Amino acid sequence: MAVKESLINDPVCGSLDDDDAIGQQLLTTGSVHINHIILPGVPITDAVAEGLDDVWNGKMKRLIYEYCSLGDLNGLITTFQRL
Repeated sequence: MAVKESLINDPVCGSLDDDDAIGQQLLTTGSVHINHIILPGVPITDAVAEGLDDVWNGKMKRLIYEYCSLGDLNGLITTFQRL
């Protein structure tokens, strides 16, 4: 698995809420080419315990995806453009 985590301490710019919603929609396509979210995003319930401002409560900071053993799409494009 791979964990995508926002490093921005801003719940508007750093939240992964939109990424989660898009990922959930893509799962409905049944495509084997989509990097699947393993678990639906879980909103933060105790932001202060995680060292965040309390405005993060209800926002997502982490998403867990399946691991792609060949690397990310950008890396694959770069590699195959050289061939």
